[in-house]
Amino acid sequence: VATDLVLADALMVAGGPTQGAQFTAMRIERGDQRLVDGKELQQALTGGLTLDDLNLRAGDRIYVPRREPGSTLRIVGLILALPAAIYGITRLSP
Repeated sequence: VATDLVLADALMVAGGPTQGAQFTAMRIERGDQRLVDGKELQQALTGGLTLDDLNLRAGDRIYVPRREPGSTLRIVGLILALPAAIYGITRLSP
């Protein structure tokens, strides 16, 4: 892809994110080295940085891992359990 392409557009050229994409763990790699990840990468996405702005070159990889199977269900289960736990605690208090 062209180096003046915005990072978000480069992701779309590659086929876009899957339903299970975990964007918070996304990273850019060159060989065995991590070039950009975490907050810096999130800011690059939201700031509209280009591949050139990030000093990327041919062979660099944008890696977007999948969420663990069932992780969404655990989060939903926890969210649903919180009101019941709070209710139970407040009922036990004198």
